Amino acid sequence: MENPNFIMISRQLFDDYASGQLTAEELVIILHLFYKANIVSGRAGVNYQSVANDLEDLFKNYKNPVNQVNKVMLSLLKKCRIWFEKHSGSRSKFEVWIDRYPCKRDGS
Repeated sequence: MENPNFIMISRQLFDDYASGQLTAEELVIILHLFYKANIVSGRAGVNYQSVANDLEDLFKNYKNPVNQVNKVMLSLLKKCRIWFEKHSGSRSKFEVWIDRYPCKRDGS
C-alpha cells in the first residue's frame, strides 16, 4: 500500500550539503519544494512570499525575507538543482521543476 505521506529524497542532497556544494538555506528550500511538489509530475507551484512564510524561522534575520528566498532560488537554478521559466519582475505563483535532480543545463 502506498503511503501519501512518504517522500523519497536523494541522499546526494545531503552529501552535497556536507561537501559545501549546497548551503543550509538551499537544502531546506529544496526539501520544502519536494514536500510541496506533485509526486507524479515532480513540479511544485510556488511563489517567493509563500516560501518565505512557510520557512519563516529560516529567514527571520533578513530585512527582506522574500528577496532572500528569491536569491536562494536563483542560486539553486544556477547550480542546476531546480528549473523554472524566467519570470522577471513577477511575484506571482510559478512552477518549479524538481523531478530531475540534478537537472541538466537546459532544464530537462
